Amino acid sequence: MRGFAAPDGQSRNLIWVYEKLPGRKPRKVSIRSIAWGEGYYAQEQEDGSDDLDTIEKGFAQTVDQPAAEIIRGINARPGQIVSFTGDEKGLLAFFIGTSLTRVPSFREPMLRLHSNIAQMTLECLAETDEYVRQGMERWGVKASAKDWAALRPMVSIGRQVGESILQKHWQFSVPPKGIFLVTSDNPVLISTGLRPNPFMGPAHPGTEIVMNLRSDLALVCTPKSGYPSGIVLAQSTQDTKKFNRGMVRAARRFVFANFGSDTMDQLVKKYAHDEQTIRVD
Repeated sequence: MRGFAAPDGQSRNLIWVYEKLPGRKPRKVSIRSIAWGEGYYAQEQEDGSDDLDTIEKGFAQTVDQPAAEIIRGINARPGQIVSFTGDEKGLLAFFIGTSLTRVPSFREPMLRLHSNIAQMTLECLAETDEYVRQGMERWGVKASAKDWAALRPMVSIGRQVGESILQKHWQFSVPPKGIFLVTSDNPVLISTGLRPNPFMGPAHPGTEIVMNLRSDLALVCTPKSGYPSGIVLAQSTQDTKKFNRGMVRAARRFVFANFGSDTMDQLVKKYAHDEQTIRVD
């Protein structure tokens, strides 16, 4: 998030927030106050208590902080090649993959899927167990998955997406001077190219993955060849607007930027009913 921080002297702690909700105006807030949820990675232990910290600390120490350092250190100039060690590229790929799967727009559909599976299992059991059937009819018993059921798919599918990203061509692009990229609460965009296919998920070989890494740097992981992998391209003003429009449309509720703008607020409100999410039906 600090890669999208608002200029404020020596501080990199503030960011502009736009909301898709009607009547909510852009505001500049502390980065620490946004994009988090209490107990978001909580998992149930064998004794029934909640483990609030293991996954959160694991992500912070082994993925988020190292990836942020790599991203900060990228010196991207048009026409040049950005290169990484194998470990660095693997870490960035996993970071991008889990940045796609850790958000509510992914976790909630996965939770609904697990709840549907639990309900179907209960209904199958009721067909052979009279006690269960009577309980369902008399008390309206239903099955649902607990929130932590989405944690394993979050990591495993994030890894699959990361592995698919490693097989694609990486293209970096930088916006024109004085024009900036934005990010959102859905920071990774899924594109199925010119011929959209509902069966092309984020790990499909033909899917293109886009992430604005900083306000001055974007990454496209594409199956299309034609440029050397790692090449840095210069965006036109229209290119930057296209990247930002995609990010705004994908956002669930929040868009983040290093600037305040009525024009950006209007764009966010225009796509208030759009959201990138995962189909599990």
